[in-house]
Amino acid sequence: MSSPCPVPGCTGHSQADRMMCLRHWRLVSDATQKEVYRTWRAFLRVSAAADKARGTFPREDVFSALKTYREARDRAIKEAGREDGLHSGQPDSLDRMAKAAEGLMP
Repeated sequence: MSSPCPVPGCTGHSQADRMMCLRHWRLVSDATQKEVYRTWRAFLRVSAAADKARGTFPREDVFSALKTYREARDRAIKEAGREDGLHSGQPDSLDRMAKAAEGLMP
């Protein structure tokens, strides 16, 4: 099973247990990759502890860990998109969308 790559403009797919396609993941810096892995493992640990505690564990800790992971994930997606634009010689996706919209509105 696969899912679409979250990098804007990518038509590739990633494996079900991966965040993005391999081509884009390779464009993410080592530091950002490590941050994504670290925050994901921290979220899993906090979630497992919350499951064991059965309602006595502060839910804010789970939400905080998830928020931290999502911030790292979003940073990786932006980084991959930016690097992809630099490597392909194309402007960022927002610039492409703005150029495509020129002349469509009065």
